[in-house]
Amino acid sequence: MDVYSSYRKPRKGKNIRIKKKKNNGRASGEAHERIQFRKLGIVLFAFTTTVIVLLKLATWLYAEDMFIFRELQFEGTRYAKIEELKALVALDSTKNLLDLDLKNIASQVREHPMVDNVWISRKLPATLQIRIQEREPLAILNRESLLAIDDKGRVLPELADEMFVDYPVISNIESMPNDELVNNELNRILEFLNAAKKNEFQLYSRISEISYSQKVGIYFYLTDFAIPVILGKDNLESKGENLMQVIHHLQTEDALSSVSYVDARFKDRIIVKDTRA
Repeated sequence: MDVYSSYRKPRKGKNIRIKKKKNNGRASGEAHERIQFRKLGIVLFAFTTTVIVLLKLATWLYAEDMFIFRELQFEGTRYAKIEELKALVALDSTKNLLDLDLKNIASQVREHPMVDNVWISRKLPATLQIRIQEREPLAILNRESLLAIDDKGRVLPELADEMFVDYPVISNIESMPNDELVNNELNRILEFLNAAKKNEFQLYSRISEISYSQKVGIYFYLTDFAIPVILGKDNLESKGENLMQVIHHLQTEDALSSVSYVDARFKDRIIVKDTRA
């Protein structure tokens, strides 16, 4: 039986050469460099992580000292005195700013008679900011002394004398603010002044003195030539716009100085009495 093989026997006298891969030493060197680079990267990462952890740990350890409350700031004050507001706020100067009870502080600030609303925020690392909305005077009530009152008739702290000229003066009124009489004279005047300030500020700012009479209702004097204006008792909120139209017309005609009085008691007309008539 004959067996054939596809492999040939080497010829006699011929050396068999085994081919070796070229640059084997160079490849080994590159692999070694990559390993060293990886080791260096791991070392750098470990070092950076350690530094960050230490920094955070140091920050945490000194946080109590960093955030100790040190400064109190107020914004929005015009009438309220900063010294009075600070006296209302009982703060522990050794306490952490982050631990302060803002709700309780706000309630303390609201105890001031000029404060209507309060907003409090922390300004890191050590400052507490308090922004307030004050009660705005609506008018000056002329009693034995001049009393500033707000839009709800609440008596406000005494204002500086120079501020009195900015607001209408309510005269000849016997009832006091917050009387239980729902429709008392003062409440009717406050109702009108609030509407005028909101809808016809030019009219509100021109009212020098205002009062109430059982006979004619509300009447007031303009800052322009002390002209009397009889407003009446009804439809008070809707009369402001019509009055300002009449005043603007008289200004355009340069006729304000000759006006004796203005009567706005009627629903569909305003009567202007001219001294020259």
